[in-house]
Amino acid sequence: SPGKGVIVMRDPVVFCSGEHYRKAPFKSTLRQANNLQSAYQSDIVPRVHWREGTMFTGIIEKTGKVARLTASGPERTLTLDNPFGNDIASGDSIAVDGACLTVTAFDAKQMSFFISAETVKKTLAANYKPGRSVNLERALAFGGRLDGHIVTGHVDAVSRVASVKKVGAGVEIAVAIPEAFGHLTVDRGSIAVNGISLTIAELRGDTAVVSLIPETLSRTAFAGGVTAGDAVNLEFDILGKYAARLLAPHLRDDRLRSLIEKL
Repeated sequence: SPGKGVIVMRDPVVFCSGEHYRKAPFKSTLRQANNLQSAYQSDIVPRVHWREGTMFTGIIEKTGKVARLTASGPERTLTLDNPFGNDIASGDSIAVDGACLTVTAFDAKQMSFFISAETVKKTLAANYKPGRSVNLERALAFGGRLDGHIVTGHVDAVSRVASVKKVGAGVEIAVAIPEAFGHLTVDRGSIAVNGISLTIAELRGDTAVVSLIPETLSRTAFAGGVTAGDAVNLEFDILGKYAARLLAPHLRDDRLRSLIEKL
């Protein structure tokens, strides 16, 4: 619908810009199936992203600073510096420290997000102060590279950094894992900490140890430092969640449970 700047397909539903249209491997199919030549030439629609089932990869694109956090009852409006310029649109999904938020307004300097009461309760959002740096990642573009792991932007819990240790040029941190989520962590498995896709190097008691290499430190909000006691958003691997749900009815079998615990 050129009038609305939206292209609707049967499955999946996507939005397509001139830049991504030219680069996309499916551009000829889209043009033939949907007669998109006029839309392509006029570049009237925003960049490619999933309309439903938004996902991220845990590879941080930019960091931004909190400009203000405004309360309206249990809800909040978060305003950040805008490092993306005009390469975003109202309605876009952006993971802020790993929490999927929707852009409600933006200009060249700032962008704003509505934060629901539920998100305020389950994430770091209520603790944001002006000047704080946050990790930012836009939703994965259709056909984009999955360099981290599948991150939904649905934060499971707020936890704490239990310890910090300098290791060579990097930093090793141990993150406290809430008891309710311990079964979703495995050695060499994935976890998102403040939206960053990290590999669990070791499970140590009720903590998961992850390494922050120099590249991660320089490209994320951790560049400003990380100390024991810092609060962090945690999201556990969605594949582990599905596996746990599927296996739950069978864990009454002691032999099977023992086998699974050894994996």
